Amino acid sequence: MDSKNTPARPQSGGTKISRRTVARGVAWSAPIVAVGVAAPAFAASPCTPQLTLSPSSCKCPGQSQGDHPWTYFLRFCITDANACGVAGGTAFTVKTVVSNSGTNLEGGPDGNCGYSGLPVNGTVGDNGCTVEVRLLSANSAHFLDVTYSVGGGADQVVRIPAPPDCADISGQGTKCTGAC
Repeated sequence: MDSKNTPARPQSGGTKISRRTVARGVAWSAPIVAVGVAAPAFAASPCTPQLTLSPSSCKCPGQSQGDHPWTYFLRFCITDANACGVAGGTAFTVKTVVSNSGTNLEGGPDGNCGYSGLPVNGTVGDNGCTVEVRLLSANSAHFLDVTYSVGGGADQVVRIPAPPDCADISGQGTKCTGAC
């Protein structure tokens, strides 16, 4: 069949409507319905308290601790409990820390020099920080991707700037001078 021999369309109520016109109308209305359905679900998403580093967190410059090229001393904090409706005193757990180059930061050998490693727990609220952890890396980082959960909920990942050099923080410089 060609366009000259196309059979006449049946009329319905005096108006000619082709299947192509109906299909176009459906195609244009589907995205509008999808956006209308997604918006309420997004608006109702729960708030997650934000994890930060304590101001005393720092890193040692490369190769400063013998055979451990880069050493990080980190305290993780969540102090904004009420902003998200999370009760003060709710437990949180820091599970992993990965550098922006994809390297996992891990605790050191032989008792990790008496420091805690991961995972580490803290409680949400004023002064809601973990104990200080000592983590080692094969390289330096500009950012750290931290996986954590609050109150046993789903894991969250936050990207935070790497801490400053320990020598730049009052009282922290001696951490980088010895093997431990």
